[in-house]
Amino acid sequence: MKIVMDQCFHWIQFHIMNKCLEEGYEVIGIDQVNSEKEEFLYSMVGRNANFTLIDSRAELPKKTKGKYVGLMKKEGDFQNLADFTFHGEQYYLVEEAGDDCVERKPNHQIIFLPPLIGGWMDQPHYENTIASNTEIVLIDDFASWLTTIFQTTLKPNPIFLNKKEENRHGNDLSLIVYHSIEEGKKQMDAHIKKYPFYYKNV
Repeated sequence: MKIVMDQCFHWIQFHIMNKCLEEGYEVIGIDQVNSEKEEFLYSMVGRNANFTLIDSRAELPKKTKGKYVGLMKKEGDFQNLADFTFHGEQYYLVEEAGDDCVERKPNHQIIFLPPLIGGWMDQPHYENTIASNTEIVLIDDFASWLTTIFQTTLKPNPIFLNKKEENRHGNDLSLIVYHSIEEGKKQMDAHIKKYPFYYKNV
């Protein structure tokens, strides 16, 4: 299976990409290497024979088939993809549920993200997550869950994984495991201890 991972050096996408590579998928990453942190993340996957890096969606070979994974702040950000054509399923990970009535195409799978914690996330995002939630989902758990969703034929669309959206939309929380904030802090602290140079200027 071929996975096209947009913004592949974003911390969420990077974890998903790593999981896909571990599973033996061929991954085309879309991003640019413009900082020391991005150079470091690229060094962790660049030698993998199943990984190819391109700078933009425009460089994606025509008629590429597989699964595309994109990340957006709100579902209304679809207008940024107006000229994007992909021959396969498109998975959009949405950080915030918007009020916009967005027309969803048949091959668009929408997943509203839960509060996530894991390595490589920036400090402001981490601090906001632990301050505004009592439970979180570990990013590696989410990445593993998503790779199983790739293989699932029948799935709800959209999928709501955030407990805060339960009253508005219902949810699909049975699909994923929540952990305490303390567990999230423990894992994040261990990652910072292992890679202190990555966080030193945060």
